[in-house]
Amino acid sequence: MKLLVVGAAGQDKARFAQGYKDVLMDAHLAVRDMMKAGMSREDMLASLLSHEAVVCDEVGMGVVPVDAFERIWREEVGRLCCELARRASSVVRVVCGIAQTLKEEPEWK
Repeated sequence: MKLLVVGAAGQDKARFAQGYKDVLMDAHLAVRDMMKAGMSREDMLASLLSHEAVVCDEVGMGVVPVDAFERIWREEVGRLCCELARRASSVVRVVCGIAQTLKEEPEWK
């Protein structure tokens, strides 16, 4: 995976993944679907890593949900994003449409 874009909802994250051919938008929702399908963390990670770029909402801030699945889902999204960030060439956080580069590895030619 080359790029991970994270940030709150409605921050124009998709713009920063333009130019990539295989972009997974709304990775947080894909994780929810994979969890409901009973996939393991390793299988979910492999699925996410199969994309060239992943765009994910930050779901770990705010009020802690009462629903147990929602709490577990938020934790799983956070843990998967940590692993994606470790493996990605570039990681960008977007706030108010402004990109903040958290990680950028040079492309060797």
